[in-house]
Amino acid sequence: EDPCAAWLFHLQDRLKKSSAHVLADVSGERPVYMLTGDSNTNAVSVSQQLGSDVRFAEIHADLRPEEKLAKVRELDQKLKAEATAGTSWRARFLRMLGVTQGGLVMVGDGVNDAPALAAATAGISLAAQADGALSATAVEGSDVLVLRQARDPDGDE
Repeated sequence: EDPCAAWLFHLQDRLKKSSAHVLADVSGERPVYMLTGDSNTNAVSVSQQLGSDVRFAEIHADLRPEEKLAKVRELDQKLKAEATAGTSWRARFLRMLGVTQGGLVMVGDGVNDAPALAAATAGISLAAQADGALSATAVEGSDVLVLRQARDPDGDE
């Protein structure tokens, strides 16, 4: 297991039913960071709504898109550097093969988050959350697109 991999999620005004469960699972194994353009008060409120099983390594609020991009770049480089410095036999072997290790997986809506999604090691766009047609920036800035299922208009299943 690579202890230097991390996840970053974008949360909207309404939490999906599955959010707490998914984030609890992920945050139990890897650091999870919250980056939001929303106020600190709202970010803390969302964190509390998710429950005590969800542990954020850091919460960054009041971020403009360019600040979110800078934070993603910073975290991504930090995690890659930590993984590269690993001394386990696995880390040494992967380094010998030239395999990139560590990095940040970011999950966002693909609209305002497109530059940050593109800067992460892996960007996952929840394109179903964007209003209207699929955003070109979501398609171009993401490694993975998650689309809403027709039978699940709220994205809760």
